[in-house]
Amino acid sequence: MSSMREHNDSVMDSLVPKFEISHGREVALGEASRWTLVHHIDRLVTDGVPVDCRIGERQVTPLMMAGKKASAKRLLELGADPNATDAHGHTALMWMFISLFRKAETISRVTLLLKFGADKKIIDNDGLTAFDHASKRDDTACMKLLAIEDVE
Repeated sequence: MSSMREHNDSVMDSLVPKFEISHGREVALGEASRWTLVHHIDRLVTDGVPVDCRIGERQVTPLMMAGKKASAKRLLELGADPNATDAHGHTALMWMFISLFRKAETISRVTLLLKFGADKKIIDNDGLTAFDHASKRDDTACMKLLAIEDVE
């Protein structure tokens, strides 16, 4: 199984430079983020690709596409805005519940985003917060992290 994983990692590693040519550097950064190829993330951002570039019709950022915590953490360390929104007003925090992330990883990613300043009060184009999206997935652990206390 390890050799299959190594093979897949090697294939994805070789595809990122091809994405740069065929789809553009922003798409390449998104794919490096999706496949947790941190060395490509570093290279592309160092070479001038904006860390918060917009990708595709939905205008997602590489942070929203991050496949694992390691790529999300690296993008945040490089200055990614955890409160950037896509074309539907979704933040990276909301993407944790919109996409199909496993619940086991979601709580650590939500914690990371909050640590880097993600605003849990942001409302998307449908009037929903990250808490509302977590509620749709019945993710009670994340709902506790995302609860907004009214302090007056």
